[in-house]
Amino acid sequence: MRSRAIAVATTLGVTLMIPAPAFAAGVGEVVVPEWLSITSVGFGLFTAVILLVGSIMLKEVSAGSSIADNMTYIMTGAICIAASMLARWVVLFVPSASSPELITLASDLLLTAGMALFSVYFFRVRASLVAFMKVMKQAAADTEGS
Repeated sequence: MRSRAIAVATTLGVTLMIPAPAFAAGVGEVVVPEWLSITSVGFGLFTAVILLVGSIMLKEVSAGSSIADNMTYIMTGAICIAASMLARWVVLFVPSASSPELITLASDLLLTAGMALFSVYFFRVRASLVAFMKVMKQAAADTEGS
């Protein structure tokens, strides 16, 4: 049963990844309204600032724990996301920018760097929590055996 579900999911995934239906649609150039672009970038910047403030407050509360020890990754990731949103605003508000394609690429790379930093944070905190849980289970087993 499980292998059948995996086969169906794989077939569906491969079918949807083929771009033929998108090309067959024949839709002309897609135009995103400027107000939507500005609003989404503003919301992204606001979210990055909230994330940065929240991580600073969490670092203060959890001083000495594995969460606080690795909080630098979250804060740096939030700064990358905020810088990415600011780069998007440069493309939106300065149409005569020297190379909007390069600025967009830099923005995308900053987002990728932010996600990579978040991943490092979560993997490091998970590893320390797994080690902590092993010690706690061993301590619980030792007290039960005594």
